[in-house]
Amino acid sequence: MVWLFAFAVAVASHWSKLWLVQAEVAPGSVTVYGKPPYRIESTIAAPEAADSTLRWIVIGDWGTGSTTQRRVARAMAAIARRAPIHFILSTGDNIYPSGVLAADDPQWSMKYERIYSDSSLQVPWYAVLGNHDYRGQPEAQIAYSQRSSRWRMPERYYSVTQTLPDGTPVLFVALDTQQLLTDQGAVRRQLEWLEQTLRSFPGRWKFVWGHHQLRSAGAYGENETLLRLLKPLFDRYGVVAYFCGHEHDLQLLKHPDDNFLCVVSGAGGGVRSTAYGPHSLFALARPGFVYVALSSSVCRLWFITEDGIPQFVLDVEPPSDSP
Repeated sequence: MVWLFAFAVAVASHWSKLWLVQAEVAPGSVTVYGKPPYRIESTIAAPEAADSTLRWIVIGDWGTGSTTQRRVARAMAAIARRAPIHFILSTGDNIYPSGVLAADDPQWSMKYERIYSDSSLQVPWYAVLGNHDYRGQPEAQIAYSQRSSRWRMPERYYSVTQTLPDGTPVLFVALDTQQLLTDQGAVRRQLEWLEQTLRSFPGRWKFVWGHHQLRSAGAYGENETLLRLLKPLFDRYGVVAYFCGHEHDLQLLKHPDDNFLCVVSGAGGGVRSTAYGPHSLFALARPGFVYVALSSSVCRLWFITEDGIPQFVLDVEPPSDSP
């Protein structure tokens, strides 16, 4: 009994890390609880290149160095060769288990450069910080932007403007949700900056990404603090979708009180069980990523697994005019 107790204590103390290998050593233990609100199509066409679209991949919680991460990277490359992407959004927890200590940390090579080495993935990676990245030196990830030709993290939070082929501007806003949750002195500054950024943008297509979830039916559930801080601004200024990770799964949620979608893409390096909740449109406990194609008239989201097969697709109409 003593050994059993010791084993239980050891498992409990490392529980947060077990998801890294759960899908590899015990795939049968990973599941999705509940049922989708409607029938999921069994066959979905993969993304195609189109001169009229802006295309990107959203991936999070990826830097494990695991076999799972490599499988997802190969699937990303296969899809990006078929339908070339313009950039990648990383939703944080970029390097496990404790971020990096410097811009020349060898983990950059082992868990990023070597794994995402395919030519189709040599595009800008716009990244945000996750809670695991904060366990190291967050400034080292910003500094890596000066060493890498594709890693883009100019600040802990920032914005990027892209342009559709027809000239339509598109806004992408990167948040530091770890700061919003843990640094009360910095919350007001970031929120004031966010409101000014959203309010001053003249276009209709606005996307925000960060690490922590707002809505979720997975392990962490809804984040009441971030909902209180961010939802009013997202609704007021016409944010189309909020991309995040933290939950190690793929989810799509639309709460009736929200004017925006919540897109969870945190299955880049491993997965754990998740669930369908009352506001879920899709949920999947498999490694993978989200692919997005945006035109002036529609935003299409694909949820794609490590075998490169789309599991769900949704078209999002343009938002109404923002204030």
